[in-house]
Amino acid sequence: MRDIEKNDVNVEQLFKWKKAFTIDDNLTNESITLYMRLIGDADVGKARAYALRQSANLRKALKTPDSDERVSSLIESLEFKEDTLENLINLILLLKLEDLQTRALRDIDIPQPIQPDSDAGLEEQEDYQKEIDDYPKKFAEAVTEKARELEDIEKKRLESLEFDKLYKEYESQMINRICLEEMSNRFYEMASYYGTYRDKRYKYLAFPSFEAFQNAATPLKERLIIEYKNLELGMGTLKKLPEATE
Repeated sequence: MRDIEKNDVNVEQLFKWKKAFTIDDNLTNESITLYMRLIGDADVGKARAYALRQSANLRKALKTPDSDERVSSLIESLEFKEDTLENLINLILLLKLEDLQTRALRDIDIPQPIQPDSDAGLEEQEDYQKEIDDYPKKFAEAVTEKARELEDIEKKRLESLEFDKLYKEYESQMINRICLEEMSNRFYEMASYYGTYRDKRYKYLAFPSFEAFQNAATPLKERLIIEYKNLELGMGTLKKLPEATE
């Protein structure tokens, strides 16, 4: 949803690109303070390359018959027959929902309210502010309607396919969804490793190597990844301007 509120810029977020937090060890009753910051472009590139390699490896395994990854992903465990085509179509549409919404968001172009001249009367300024206030809802409704249109078109296309082709599409969408999740998980793994330090000057990484990070206890890794995502989310709300939210 686009938010063009020009009178609501959170300057406080400027200072939230780094933070300190405490990790408690319930077994030893000890705690340690760690320091985290958003990683730079070079480390983003490393994390992205690593994530893409892991995603590609998983995709290859998922396409291999009888592989452990394919069996555990439930790709072949769901049984569909000719009389259950509707269920298969609905599942494909569900898997493609995010893509349809992204396409709708890209296709919608609602002109933004035109700001009145500086010497405009009070009523004209009030009307402009109301248009600004109403714009996000108006935009969201338009995106929702467009997404429904695209979903109807896609449903008709799927209904025209024979069962074998329909199942192939389901399989492709399922594999892609799993690989997208894998890429995201692996990216944030490495981003959290590069973004976590043991000193407040951000000079020494908290882990001696990425392998050490990977071998850390699962709850610890999950906590660090959550902390990093929250830090990243805070930067995402720095400005409420159209060019930053499209």
